[in-house]
Amino acid sequence: QQDFSWDSQFQYHFNLLYSVYSFPNVLLPLAMGLAVDWCGYRSLICALGFCVVLGHAMVSLGAAASSWPLMIAGRIVFGLGGESMQVAQSCLLLRWF
Repeated sequence: QQDFSWDSQFQYHFNLLYSVYSFPNVLLPLAMGLAVDWCGYRSLICALGFCVVLGHAMVSLGAAASSWPLMIAGRIVFGLGGESMQVAQSCLLLRWF
């Protein structure tokens, strides 16, 4: 089992974890605004919530297994749902109040 502290590329991989979360969130929230109108906010919140939970589980398993690729893939899945869920939640709050 590999220890993260002795990895020569630790800073690169650690920063990559934040970058891959941010890349989908450049344009995806704009697309999610259209998806809320098309699919509805309830189903979209459920789907994006599943992405958040799945992505977080992948990152946790990757950290336990010391696997950078699994952690990076988990952050991508987490990024697909994280910020986009705020768009759907804003629509829910707008219609609720």
